Amino acid sequence: MYVTVVLTILLYGCETWTLYRHNIRKLDQFYMRCLRRIAHIQWKDKVPNTEVPQICNLTGIEVLLMTAQHRWIGDVTRMEDTRLPKITFYSELEHGTRSHGGQLKRYKDMLKMNMRACNLPPNELENLTADRSS
Repeated sequence: MYVTVVLTILLYGCETWTLYRHNIRKLDQFYMRCLRRIAHIQWKDKVPNTEVPQICNLTGIEVLLMTAQHRWIGDVTRMEDTRLPKITFYSELEHGTRSHGGQLKRYKDMLKMNMRACNLPPNELENLTADRSS
């Protein structure tokens, strides 16, 4: 029930989110709190957060987010060139400047970071997503 209802609602549209570390931390806190309640694990049991998903036979929230984003990117790269999501994903701004100081991360920046974390070369995105089964 938790996976089909709560996680589906919580992660609705997560394929297109640009997440920072503090966003992932907040999602993970909620995820762990729910899993601990479901598994009847109290704080005094001293079960680390790394073991809670294993007890519930689930993966971590960050893995769920990365999987959803990689699946969606695969769908986008295999789309026809005339489709709006593909045009938007591969487009670049012609005009405009970026503000001074630390820049907000773009979706593409987060995607490259996630691909590196999974030991996937970001410059081979199209080659990797060409085979749907992999």
